Amino acid sequence: MKKILQKIQIALLVFLLAGSAMMVLVPGDSEAVIFPEIDITATPSVTLDVSPGGSGLGVIYVTVRNNAYDCSVRVRITVDAPGYQVSPAISSVNLPPDSEKTIPVAVVAVLRSNYRTTSATINGVVTHVNSVPADGSYEANTGFLLLTEPYGKVILQSDKPFQKVKPGSEYPFKVRVVNSGNAVDTFSLEILNKDKLAVDGFSISLSS
Repeated sequence: MKKILQKIQIALLVFLLAGSAMMVLVPGDSEAVIFPEIDITATPSVTLDVSPGGSGLGVIYVTVRNNAYDCSVRVRITVDAPGYQVSPAISSVNLPPDSEKTIPVAVVAVLRSNYRTTSATINGVVTHVNSVPADGSYEANTGFLLLTEPYGKVILQSDKPFQKVKPGSEYPFKVRVVNSGNAVDTFSLEILNKDKLAVDGFSISLSS
């Protein structure tokens, strides 16, 4: 009878030890899960001078924030601006817990390009958490506008810029107006020395 009671006590002790081990291990696994959280903001817009004397260059500032209080992260930032050159187009920043960093990004447009407004996008992906590679499922996105400034430039052309005219005769003189700017413009033509020409015996009139 004593042997039977000893076996029952040993079985109960083993069962209790196994149950306590399970109670200790399960919470440890759930507490090890870390959920990083990031935000990205940027300069809302940038205006580029694309006139012949301009630089075509603009700068935006991208701010990446790590909102987590229990982990550091590394974030890969990608800037996509179709039709423009971006530097750096891809960069990485390391952020301690509850911190942020701002990086400048240069955007360049081709000189004499059309007057337009273009949307650009910024994507940030967490690549490492506490120096351990992440699966890339944590990300944030934002964007900004690119504005190429309009500029005006006019060129006057003539197939026959010099012509001898006899006294009393008429000569139609054709002038071609070329819009060399990057937007739709309106031009007015005026003869500035019309009075002096009249004194010299020339009468000039512009057609509609």
